[in-house]
Amino acid sequence: DFIIVPDGHSEQDKDFSAILEQAANDNKLLILKKELFHDIDPLNTKSPILVCPLPHIQEYNSESEMKQAIMIPFQDPSNVGAVIRSGVALGIIDFILLQESAHPFSQKAIKASAGTVFKANLKKGPSIDSLSNFMQDGNSRPLVILDATGKALSDFSFPESFILLPGVEGPGIPDTLDGIKVSIPLQNSVESFNAPVAVAIALYEYNRQK
Repeated sequence: DFIIVPDGHSEQDKDFSAILEQAANDNKLLILKKELFHDIDPLNTKSPILVCPLPHIQEYNSESEMKQAIMIPFQDPSNVGAVIRSGVALGIIDFILLQESAHPFSQKAIKASAGTVFKANLKKGPSIDSLSNFMQDGNSRPLVILDATGKALSDFSFPESFILLPGVEGPGIPDTLDGIKVSIPLQNSVESFNAPVAVAIALYEYNRQK
């Protein structure tokens, strides 16, 4: 592990300044010219960057001890991070990353998650197009799908164990996918919530029922 800072960086936080000093003493502080640092800082944070190995993400299997989990199919890393943030904030730490999902440890995902991605239990899942077989293969947890055609959330009782699948923005849910479809009623002038908001509302209702 090492830390990268731009040339001329001035740290105001005393505690973090001590960390940078220790990293320098251990030959783990890399100083780059500002132009080069900007190339690896696409979010323009202008803050020190920690370089470390990514946590290993294992494959999900039907024998997992997950009681409640959220499936993530989003290609937008900001949505991936925001959904993880909503889940962790509302008591769900288990997430299944479908093959379509953006990487949860990309900079945008980490920023949108407010760091909660490091508190989440992440597993790799299949493509959304093969979910039907995946759910039938010894999986006892019902699939709860957030979809505009489903029954109203207020009329739905969450089971003790479930896997929650937010609707995919754009292509939506495959027609062949079986599950319990649940909707969040909206005014006619609004077509849908974005995925992180819909997940947060659904999980709030789950916690209220629990």
